[in-house]
This record gives sequence, C-alpha cells and structure tokens, in this order.
Amino acid sequence: MGRYKYDRFKGRFSDETIKAIISDLKGTADFNEEDYDWTLLDIRVKRANKAQRHRFADTIRKLEEYMNNNPENEFEFNEDGIFSNHLITVREFSKITGRNRKTVEDWMRKKLISYIDRGRSYYRLIDIEKAIEELKKNISHQQL
Repeated sequence: MGRYKYDRFKGRFSDETIKAIISDLKGTADFNEEDYDWTLLDIRVKRANKAQRHRFADTIRKLEEYMNNNPENEFEFNEDGIFSNHLITVREFSKITGRNRKTVEDWMRKKLISYIDRGRSYYRLIDIEKAIEELKKNISHQQL
C-alpha cells in the first residue's frame, strides 16, 4: 500500500457538480466524457497528516517561547533586506525546538522553512519570525 492514507466517498452529486468535474477534466489528455458512467462517483481524498500539524504547532510554540525569553539575538539583514534580530543556526533551531537536525534540514529542503545561506564557510541561518509565519501557513494549508 502507499505511504499516505486515503478515504473513499461514494455518492450521488448534482448535475451542476458533475458538469463542473467534467469541464475540469476536459483539459487533460485522452479524456472522453462518454467513457464514464456519471451517475455514481467514487471520490478518493488524501487524509490530512494530523501528526505533522501537531509537530508544526509544537515547534511554533517553542520558537515563540524562545523569542519571548531572548528579545535580542544576532542583528542582521535577511535576504529580503529586512532587519531581523532572531537569526539562529540549524543546530540552534534543533536544540530550541527539540526536532532532529535532519528533520529541520528536511523542512528546509522541502521549503517549509526558509533560510539564509552564507556560503561554504558560514552556517545557514534561519529567521525565527519568518519560520513561524511559514509553519503557520503550512498548518492552515494542511487543514483544508
């Protein structure tokens, strides 16, 4: 079986809904409306990853707690030229949040959190405020 869990829903839908689905599918290659029985639809929907949402929420809580306890950190301009005073390394992010360093790097690779790359001789820096915004955005997208 696959890595993700899906739920299936069988049901009858209004003519308007069926027409909307058909018009959306017409843009795909090799689609012929006459090949299908439109009286009963079987819909498969990917189940939301609740554990991932909870990890994000826990990470956000720990980062906000850290910011409140450390109002001044390293002062620099981030990649957008915006002044930030909460820049931390991947190692510090991992220590603050309790997340494995590989998890943090995986989130960075998947663009769930952005970072500033200072080149080979420097560390990658994460802007805490921006990371919190991005994680909150990902929680809201997963709840849809």
